[in-house]
Amino acid sequence: MKAKLIFVFCVIYLRTFSQINNTVKLENLDIPTTPAVVLLDQNVTSIEAPKTIKEFGLSIINSFKDNGLPQNYGVEFNPYWIFKRNTTVEKYFRDEMHSGFVHNQSISMAFVRNDSIQNLSVGYRTNLFRVMNKKYKADVDLIDEKVADLNNLNDAEYTKLNELVIKERSVISKNVIDITSKTVYSDFNDNYTSIKLQLKASSLEKEALNDLIKDIDGLAKDEESFNVNRTNIINLYKGLKTKISISLFDRKTFSEMNITKMKAFQKFVNNLSESKPIFSIDFAGAYNHFFDKDRFSSGGFGRFGTWLTMNWNINLDSPDKEEQKNYLKLYILNRFLIDRMHYNKDANDYDKNSFYDLGGKVNFEFNRLSVAYEYIRRFGDFEDYRSVGSIMYKISDNVSLIGGFGKNFENQNDLVTTLGLRWGLNFNNDLEKGTGKTD
Repeated sequence: MKAKLIFVFCVIYLRTFSQINNTVKLENLDIPTTPAVVLLDQNVTSIEAPKTIKEFGLSIINSFKDNGLPQNYGVEFNPYWIFKRNTTVEKYFRDEMHSGFVHNQSISMAFVRNDSIQNLSVGYRTNLFRVMNKKYKADVDLIDEKVADLNNLNDAEYTKLNELVIKERSVISKNVIDITSKTVYSDFNDNYTSIKLQLKASSLEKEALNDLIKDIDGLAKDEESFNVNRTNIINLYKGLKTKISISLFDRKTFSEMNITKMKAFQKFVNNLSESKPIFSIDFAGAYNHFFDKDRFSSGGFGRFGTWLTMNWNINLDSPDKEEQKNYLKLYILNRFLIDRMHYNKDANDYDKNSFYDLGGKVNFEFNRLSVAYEYIRRFGDFEDYRSVGSIMYKISDNVSLIGGFGKNFENQNDLVTTLGLRWGLNFNNDLEKGTGKTD
């Protein structure tokens, strides 16, 4: 077998983090798993149940026995994030408590080529039921309280800054001397330099005063300039004193304080979004239409399947660890398939077969690295099995690299040697912070 390593280059859309006072973003969403590819047994792994998927995902799967560019592609999108209405953080996570049905529905399409057969598949998946741990429930109960505290702190900080500014602008404006035709340059310069230092250290809004200060600097560069431009400087200095006396607080200072507090809340939300259920049940289904020898007229029913995946997550971290990311995951798969893709030479037609798949998977997840082994037994019109080991590395929040090696269901060419790339994006993953509980 000739193996060829395929390098895939992707231009990733990078969004600069921006903090809006009343919103938080779910940053730690999983990349889609594309049931439309899983249906055809062409995925690196056939057993997977992610928690909360991104808005859009792309899968590129390359077999090492291919002699060119990857032949298999899958796309998947999550309707919730595309069409969602505004919702609060508390409501979102409370809805996630027992079911991810609304948030985790996905629709997928796949284009898979096997020799002369071109497959077009569509798929659907969602979460039906889940059981979260006690810490998740306790954290959800804290959301409203945290939001209320955050809002109260913001209001208190706003009031505190306003009171501080009232004192500062009164003191600074009183220190501004009145310039007359008899004022000497040294007195003006000492006072002007002192005022600028006081302004720099104050909470006053600087931008509103910048133009006046710039004009004064240009007219009073030295004693000679001061004497020549004295009349204009007198008027500008009076205007500076007036502007200082009505100046508000520097909103950038308030925003920086607000952002610091919001980042702490954002971190709390991120940790909450990374919480995995103790137990969950996912449903998926997919349909495949295939075309033989690149002829459209040859198109016909290929395969249809529905399956349930049960998933247990066992936390391997110590209970007092804040960010728990190491897990042992156990899966059980139950799948029913109707297949019409096996060509019968004697009958010169494709046989219709039905199968029942039963399998399991053991998965160790260590932060960004995941190592797994799955075994699936196929029963029905004929029996077979799939035995595949896989490894996945999360390059970034948006990109994962996955590879697999083992035996597929096929009687011939059943060796799985696959390298895949998963790319997921989110453009609308913000949630309203909410108002919180008020007494």
